[in-house]
Amino acid sequence: MNTNARAVVMGAASGAAMLACLIVGATRAGMPWEWPIRWIFALLGAAPGLISVGQAHGGLSTPSCIAIGLAIHAIISTLLARLFLLLVAHFKKPYRAPAGLLYGAILWAIMTYALLPMADGVMAARVQLIPQAFLIANLVFGTVLGACATLVRGA
Repeated sequence: MNTNARAVVMGAASGAAMLACLIVGATRAGMPWEWPIRWIFALLGAAPGLISVGQAHGGLSTPSCIAIGLAIHAIISTLLARLFLLLVAHFKKPYRAPAGLLYGAILWAIMTYALLPMADGVMAARVQLIPQAFLIANLVFGTVLGACATLVRGA
């Protein structure tokens, strides 16, 4: 399996685990399950990410908003997995799992304090409603990446 294919597999696994943490965190805070996906959709600068029922602004339906949000999340997860593989390429396998946890913590800090406020103000404001879940989700993302880099053959 080449590096790009590994990045897709690792991005899918870690991205799904991260999204699951965000969905659990949101529902435990009394929010609808799909809101974290809508916050990701808001990266496009579109208010429809905030609409919870019916037709969204510009004619996008709720399923469309969710599908686009999931696609954005999958692409970003794959790109971050590819970057991780590049960074740990020369690490011995036992060091990749802890490196993944550290990577998740660094991603959380960068996303919370730099990227989200600049690129997706909607998500930046909303993750502050579930800050512990956002931190845990990023740590889980990195941990799954590290575990995959340790376990995936050829990584």
